[in-house]
Amino acid sequence: LGDATPPAILSASIDGAALAEGATPVVRSLPATVALSVVDDRSGVSSVDGLLDGDEIEFTVDGDAATLVVDDLALGEHILLVRASDTDGNIATVRRYTFAVGAELAAPSIDAPSVTSNPNLVITGVGIPPSVGFRLLVNDAPVDVSVVGDVFTSAPARLQEGENTVAAIVEDATGEVAQTAAVVVLDTQAPRVTFLEPIAGAAVGPPANTARVRCDDDTQGDVGSARLTLDG
Repeated sequence: LGDATPPAILSASIDGAALAEGATPVVRSLPATVALSVVDDRSGVSSVDGLLDGDEIEFTVDGDAATLVVDDLALGEHILLVRASDTDGNIATVRRYTFAVGAELAAPSIDAPSVTSNPNLVITGVGIPPSVGFRLLVNDAPVDVSVVGDVFTSAPARLQEGENTVAAIVEDATGEVAQTAAVVVLDTQAPRVTFLEPIAGAAVGPPANTARVRCDDDTQGDVGSARLTLDG
């Protein structure tokens, strides 16, 4: 008996993101690979071809797998029409897929001071693209944020004394991630001052005219400046 059943396309994807009715995955970089799973239980798949934005295309078929490398596509949505044929000439119903080429996902920027004495810091930033997931982490812990347009504002984030790592992470529907990080130092302790010369309680007179102190800061290490006042 002849084979009257056309091949079936079981699944389709582009760079790992599913192609399906009602879904338009975004590709951030080219070239990209369209992969199909095509089966024919009788005579076997002979070819997979179709149209990409009206131009004829031909997939490479290897067993049940068919692949097509796409490149040099403009930003925006693209339409892929695909059909599969078997060796007996049966042709499957044309399947229609859409995908979009988008600009590479850019990391947002963080607006936060490098040093602060505020242990509950509100963190802001810009550069959140539309239709992406966004997370803000402080010391690897998530912080609640609101996003208006491309600007984000956090709830007060609890900082620990010393260095704190802030990470702003965006992720698109294809799983591509872009992130940026900043370090914020919380310093709530004043430096310690120790007199070295003259020692406390010492009586000095001419020609002594030198005073030496040691300044220590546990959080930042170096002391930015020191000022001595004599007799008020």
